[in-house]
Amino acid sequence: MGLAAIVLVSAVGGIYYLSKLAPRVAQRMNTQAASSGTASSVTMAAYRQYEHGFLPTMSRQEALLVLGFSGNTGVMGSSEPSVKDIKQRYRELMVTQHSDVSGSPYIATKINEARQLLLNNQK
Repeated sequence: MGLAAIVLVSAVGGIYYLSKLAPRVAQRMNTQAASSGTASSVTMAAYRQYEHGFLPTMSRQEALLVLGFSGNTGVMGSSEPSVKDIKQRYRELMVTQHSDVSGSPYIATKINEARQLLLNNQK
């Protein structure tokens, strides 16, 4: 009788646990299914456009891309972003990418290089 009671308690406990766990598992599966839709494939396509990494010597186009401008044009269709726009984008990026705030020193160096290249082209 002792063994039967242990089996019965274990079965009831298992059923109770599964009844509590099943809604959480279903919710997690729905969330994963929703996030693996077309939005993530569109985002990945944008990253695949620039798979090559950094060039050995930074070009004007790469400097524009590093600071978040279009590769061929500046802001509002102008041929070159303004000094104000360059400095503003630089500050926004350095707030998150500087090595003092857990950013990468390499990326911060590339941001500095891009800013310097674009500001020297303005003069």
